[in-house]
Amino acid sequence: VYQRPNTVEVASFFGTPNILPAKVRQRHSEGGRFRLEVEGDGWSGPCFAAEPFNVGEKVEVIVRAENLRATNPSQGTHGQIVWSGMIIQSIYRGAQRSVTVATGNSDIRMEAPAISSLDIGSNIEVSVDAVGAWAVRTTS
Repeated sequence: VYQRPNTVEVASFFGTPNILPAKVRQRHSEGGRFRLEVEGDGWSGPCFAAEPFNVGEKVEVIVRAENLRATNPSQGTHGQIVWSGMIIQSIYRGAQRSVTVATGNSDIRMEAPAISSLDIGSNIEVSVDAVGAWAVRTTS
């Protein structure tokens, strides 16, 4: 339920996930679930879903803050969704650092190790593997 909720409401009940509107560009069946290629405002990439959304259908992509990581562009990002932006908030929380990245029309929240050098005003790329992004039916 936590990583693979059926609705945005269920996902939001268990924390504060990133909820990103997108449109389905491709769909592939993989062992009882569906791998989608989705496109949002200024980003695109793969995620999974429990139902067979149609190409062109609107979805909400749920990404938990702890599934995101700072990305080194030179290492490649094949099979991931990647956002570029600027750090607008970085809060030390003991073992973790809560970071907010402004990426154009969306703010992405991520959790990083406390020792990470993630300073406010720094430009950053943030990524998630396909298994860390889950699409559900849009509520609007």
